[in-house]
Amino acid sequence: MDRRARRCIAIALVTSLCLSGCSAIRLAYDRLDWLAMNYIEDYFELEAQQRGQLAESFEARLNAHRTEELDRIITVLDRAEELAKGDASLEEIHALVDETRAIFVDTMRRTIPYLAPTLASVENYQITHLENGFSKMNEEFVERYTPDDVSARKAARLERFENRFEFWAGDPNEEQRALMKKAIDAAPDIYTLWFADRKRQQRELIEAVRIKSSQQQIEQLLEQWWVSGVRRDPELDQRYARTRQIYAQLLYDLDRTLTPSQREEARSQMRSIKDSLRKAQQDQ
Repeated sequence: MDRRARRCIAIALVTSLCLSGCSAIRLAYDRLDWLAMNYIEDYFELEAQQRGQLAESFEARLNAHRTEELDRIITVLDRAEELAKGDASLEEIHALVDETRAIFVDTMRRTIPYLAPTLASVENYQITHLENGFSKMNEEFVERYTPDDVSARKAARLERFENRFEFWAGDPNEEQRALMKKAIDAAPDIYTLWFADRKRQQRELIEAVRIKSSQQQIEQLLEQWWVSGVRRDPELDQRYARTRQIYAQLLYDLDRTLTPSQREEARSQMRSIKDSLRKAQQDQ
């Protein structure tokens, strides 16, 4: 398996790579186990035994994802390509958004058993490195998502939207930019509560490894974070739900403005990603 690239977010990133837009999809997918190892080692000073255990876990997880889960992503891309022909209903777009979210949650759920053994083996001397890694992560989060200037925050979000649109369909026109700006203005602020929730999760993980929680306890903790969300602030869940509604409406509105060339670009991009993922399946 090719192992030469650098840093990514664990195994579950494959879903967002495929569904939210990223270049070099197959390159990233083929290297995910190595990339995930580098990401984890940014936060832990792994011992040789831990490193070997985690490498085996990531390789097994990626193989399972290839055989058991890629088809579901390809099916979503098939549906999206069909909708990109035009005249998609709002209900169809909501269903696509919901399925994409469901895939991500399911990917996280399936990944937990592969991560928990290594997390349960963390020693106290490794916690300081973990705390420093979280501190750096939080500084980057604040810089990217929560600048004090609200107008700067919205401008940064608009730029991310425009970049994502450009990946799928080429340069947005002024009408399309206006629709994006309107959606951003209407969306509730999720980043302040999101950041607070991230820091809560970090504290819980540090405490769990400090008190030598079992593998089963670590799995339960990760499930609460990534799957059930039972410990999350209900207000954050409400804002997430409202944001998804607004962005589904944005997709519906943007669909009405796409030019023939933008539609073909989007469908071509989806076909290219599907081909890359099918080749990844064949390369096991």
